[in-house]
Amino acid sequence: MITTFRRAATATLAALTLAAGALAVPAAAPASAAEPAAADPTLSITIAELTRIDLGRPRVPVQQPTPVEVGVRFGHAGGGDAAGALTFTAPAGTTFAPGQARLPAQQRLEGRAGWEPVPTGWDLVEGARSADGRSYAYRFPGDAGAIPVGLALKWAPVLVAEGSALGDREIGFSFRSTGVSYAYALDAAAPITVVDDGPDFGTVTPVTVASTDLVRGRSTDVSFVVANSEPRTGYEVSVRLTAPAGTTFPVDATVETTWRPGSSGDWRPAPQMSLQAVAISDAGRTLVGTRASGPHGGGEQYRYTVPVATPADAADGADLALGYRYRGTSGQGAFQATGTAPVRMVDDASSAPITLTTPDAAGIAAGYELGRPFTFRGTGRPGAPVTIENSKGLRLGTAEVRPGGSWEWTRTLMGSYVWSMVFYQDLGEPRQSEWRLTGFGPAAPAPAPVVPVVVTQPADPRVGYVVGAPYTFTGTSRPRATIEVRNFRGLRLGSVQATAGGTWSWTRTNMGTTVWALRFVADAGLPAEQSAEVRDFGPQTGTVTVTNPTQAELLQGYVPAQPYTFRGTATPLSTITVRNRNGLRLGEAEVTSAGTWSWTRTNMGYTVWYLTFIRDEGRPGSESATVDAFAPRA
Repeated sequence: MITTFRRAATATLAALTLAAGALAVPAAAPASAAEPAAADPTLSITIAELTRIDLGRPRVPVQQPTPVEVGVRFGHAGGGDAAGALTFTAPAGTTFAPGQARLPAQQRLEGRAGWEPVPTGWDLVEGARSADGRSYAYRFPGDAGAIPVGLALKWAPVLVAEGSALGDREIGFSFRSTGVSYAYALDAAAPITVVDDGPDFGTVTPVTVASTDLVRGRSTDVSFVVANSEPRTGYEVSVRLTAPAGTTFPVDATVETTWRPGSSGDWRPAPQMSLQAVAISDAGRTLVGTRASGPHGGGEQYRYTVPVATPADAADGADLALGYRYRGTSGQGAFQATGTAPVRMVDDASSAPITLTTPDAAGIAAGYELGRPFTFRGTGRPGAPVTIENSKGLRLGTAEVRPGGSWEWTRTLMGSYVWSMVFYQDLGEPRQSEWRLTGFGPAAPAPAPVVPVVVTQPADPRVGYVVGAPYTFTGTSRPRATIEVRNFRGLRLGSVQATAGGTWSWTRTNMGTTVWALRFVADAGLPAEQSAEVRDFGPQTGTVTVTNPTQAELLQGYVPAQPYTFRGTATPLSTITVRNRNGLRLGEAEVTSAGTWSWTRTNMGYTVWYLTFIRDEGRPGSESATVDAFAPRA
């Protein structure tokens, strides 16, 4: 709506008196004495449309400083400067946070979706906060030039709410602006909702605590802990506690407080911090209290302890906990810490009967280890005597239930019996209770691990043995297994036990001249039986052989300019001399007692080798073997 009137001089801003949201024409003001009487001009003033923008209903958590957006929209285009004033009024139970002398503005132009900073003119300056914090008065220069149609402006003063302000509220504002040929005026209010469930803030934080056992049928103290990270003055808190599900706070409950200077160490009494004005509501489920306690140091922890009454029939449940919200103010700022102190339901141990927990059903089925001690464990009434008897009434031992409600008794040697036992608590008394154990026998022996038998000597039966001399066969098997030596007709020739390391050796004192076929059997007759064979193990012939290179390697060739090891067999303890085809002696090797030899040429070069390997050169019966045309690989 646009209303135009004429006057003899400029209308004053103070003359715009409006009901909230309405527009009015200011009363004419007397002419200024400074104006020339002869000119007597008449000026046109436009009272233009100005409306509140709906920016939603923000949630303002109690005691948490929260920006609240307030905005207006100009209904028509205007020209010239439009200086003015804007005053915010906080709803009851809230105040404006101090330190807001300047509030930046944001604008949204017609046809655009987003908000953006205002270049100049509409930022609120020279803010004056009232003594009670309920109002903040600003002025704005209004020197942004022409006002486009549909221009929207918003500001966000920071509001702090107290617990008494819960629910829907409104923040009032009064906008006054006048220019050369127009004026704007609006008294309106923006909605807010003060809530009690905002996120944590500030530098007081919850501390994780261990679970507390709530004894059915009794009242149990439960504690929560918070940590204060900085020194504070004027420390005032309000605490709201929620009892674990299925429990209540006693009607006469008090909340006691202790403290410590760091995250560890002994707790110290802090009666000056214990909650006052304690009130219990919601059928005993909610407790609230407050306390003002003066200055505090940084790094301190505070522990609050409250009794919780647990019915005798209280049910177990997942995630049972005491809930708390710890909120306060200080000279260094407000804070809020929310958290839980976990609990669990337990029975009253003062009347607990005896139970056996070890062995459990699975342990009874598995059995005990033969010939070893076994410790029986259970629960019962603290301090009660426990008596253990076998099924025939023979007393086997005694124990006593510990203060924590557990007991144990060790049978030092279980033997190999299938045990039946009776565990008595308070034997012979009216409150006697018992637990019977039957069918607790030895565990089945673990199957022997399957480890193959390996013969390591002779490594190559073709080498043969020395006629009429002893020969030691060696190998590996399962540790401590018994190795039986048989010929292929099943005749048992001897036996030996493997060492703890799984090695064995067996010596035939006279090998004779037989071509042997032997079987070495471990764990004969058992499910884990394993065996290995030695075939065609005959007497050594004394003939020199070259086993490396093999025929395939001879055709493939050697790697040039690299070492190569020649290997073979010959009479044990004889000497092998190596010569090239020109008769040049290249080296020699000693034959082992097992009849094997090896000789390494450190650099094969690029030669096509023709070599002769001579046993006991120059002696009667000397023999030789050759390697011909051993060439480098292509």
